[in-house]
Amino acid sequence: MKSLEKFSHLIAEISDERGNGDGIWVYLKKPYADFQFDSYSPTRQIHEQSIKDIVLRLKGVRKIEPIDIEDFPHLG
Repeated sequence: MKSLEKFSHLIAEISDERGNGDGIWVYLKKPYADFQFDSYSPTRQIHEQSIKDIVLRLKGVRKIEPIDIEDFPHLG
């Protein structure tokens, strides 16, 4: 997935499940999380139906800070 190459520093793994109707799953490297999509429950994975939507979500990914672990222990 060439359009995701510029985000390779964030991505640990990609699972393309579009063939069975489950979209695309992107698993982030440990020091990163998606804080933009759901600020009450940031996650280390992104699930969307298109590459375009994955790219939009990746733009909201940032490095996890120590304060984030206090607020969201599941990221620890």
